[in-house]
Amino acid sequence: MATPILTQKQAVKQLKAIEALIKSNPKADKDFACLSGLVECIFNSKTPSYALHLEQASIGAYLQFGRLLPEASLPQFESFLGGLRGVLLKKGYRWSSLIITTQEHELIGSTTDDTPDVYVPIGLLRGELTLDEVKKARNLRLYLTPLALYYLLDDHISVTALLEKLGPDGRTMQDPRLIHPYYTLHAGEIFSSRKYEKLVEFGSQLKLDGLPHQKSDDYPYPRP
Repeated sequence: MATPILTQKQAVKQLKAIEALIKSNPKADKDFACLSGLVECIFNSKTPSYALHLEQASIGAYLQFGRLLPEASLPQFESFLGGLRGVLLKKGYRWSSLIITTQEHELIGSTTDDTPDVYVPIGLLRGELTLDEVKKARNLRLYLTPLALYYLLDDHISVTALLEKLGPDGRTMQDPRLIHPYYTLHAGEIFSSRKYEKLVEFGSQLKLDGLPHQKSDDYPYPRP
């Protein structure tokens, strides 16, 4: 079954219908503001690609909000999120867990099953994505947020590192380079507040050529 794809007009109409269901419940205000901001950014051509990812339109991102909706309206809400995912999929976004490698999974504190090559994205190894799909999705996503301790920066939790280019064999060409030692993007908060200039500000802070850094002794699968 094909994934539905919403037009901007359809998305705004459905968003208003959802708003009508929760407008009398102040507990839903923050999540609705985030959802509304997400819709604006998805359909705004000026939104930096790294500000969006497929998980933002998953039901898991709105579990609490879903509980505040009338039960009968949940299928409508899930269909709405599915239509937003359709837009993101068409743009080239893919599930983050599939476009990163075993090494990158471990850097962010995640785990995967044993894989034959720790430098090849999981979706490519499983045959769920093509090399072109993975390359495009990684270019859109741009970065990941490894645990800071792997870069010997243990005074905070995470850092920003580059999703490195893939070679013709699908392997990353080098270990993820540090591109900002502290700065991280909290897109949900920006969507809620409508302070979209912070999305661009985030990008301006990144050093895409990489910053000098050290690796810890337990850095996952370091290249020689």
